[in-house]
Amino acid sequence: MFQFFKFLPQSRTKLVTKEHKDFLDSLFSYLYKRMPWTCPKCNRTFKNTMQGHSCVVKNLDEHFINKEPGVRATYDRLESTLKTFGDFQVSPVINAILFSAESTFLAVKPKSKWLDLEFVLDYKANEFPIHKTIQVSKTRYAHFVRIQNPEEVDEQLIRWIKKAYELNAKNV
Repeated sequence: MFQFFKFLPQSRTKLVTKEHKDFLDSLFSYLYKRMPWTCPKCNRTFKNTMQGHSCVVKNLDEHFINKEPGVRATYDRLESTLKTFGDFQVSPVINAILFSAESTFLAVKPKSKWLDLEFVLDYKANEFPIHKTIQVSKTRYAHFVRIQNPEEVDEQLIRWIKKAYELNAKNV
């Protein structure tokens, strides 16, 4: 529990009953857990307070050094298509480019000749181009897709990623 009153001088809490203290402690505990948290080192925002992460942030362009030109063109097509979803953050971190709204809904990992995409849905999809799925919880499945050119950013792929974005927004 948050224990809001431990931060106040004893003289300020004498007239507050135990029931009030318990209520306010539980209220602040709830609010504390629900508030987005911004890491003071890397300035990234997270759903959970003190969420574990790597503070190493890269410039987006660094992810495309020594990659074939089609990899960047595919990424650019994907990102521009995703902008129709609504608000989200793009965070180029050490090993991926993360797309986050309330939390991460898509991870893009540029490789030398393709992009690896990872997203979570509430059902298991087995259609091409999904090459792997892993059940990550009772109701969630991680999906892995590899794309090599901008034409592979098609309606089906965008529907899956939009579903991941919408699931992310529901889990506030």
